[in-house]
Amino acid sequence: STTGTYGYDVVQLNHYAVRSAESFLVKRERGRANHITRDQGLGYWFRMNHNALEGGVHQPARALFANEKARLLTNPKIRAAHETAVARHIERIASLKTEPFYAEFYDVLTSDRMERLSRLLGHFGAGVFQSGPGVVPDEKVFGPWNKGDFFTVPLPESEDGGFGG
Repeated sequence: STTGTYGYDVVQLNHYAVRSAESFLVKRERGRANHITRDQGLGYWFRMNHNALEGGVHQPARALFANEKARLLTNPKIRAAHETAVARHIERIASLKTEPFYAEFYDVLTSDRMERLSRLLGHFGAGVFQSGPGVVPDEKVFGPWNKGDFFTVPLPESEDGGFGG
């Protein structure tokens, strides 16, 4: 597309770095295709979890999407492949949740603190995103925010370990 054709008149293609905390466990275990030395830990979740608002299929196209998905799933091979992939994903999530590291990681991802932080992303500067969610004090996380409020910290010199920030 060009600046003259940019828009959503023909198609809207959403790419989500994270879908859910459950799916993120699988994504983290799998690792990154690019930047293989960089952790997909808590810092990545914090920067990429923009799930404060429902996304998905553009509202006017939802019925068209549902109809096309239903049509594709009438093909037995496509349905079987889809069902197998979904079942394997669910099984892997369940397995990871039994491992102490991933169980603890999931608890952190789904904590009240991280839930609140995901709704405050627009208030943070680059230093916060590069440092990770731990640099935001609890009084800021759980305190009142007004439109236009802003919080940041100096950019870090290096990344943290553990859950990845």
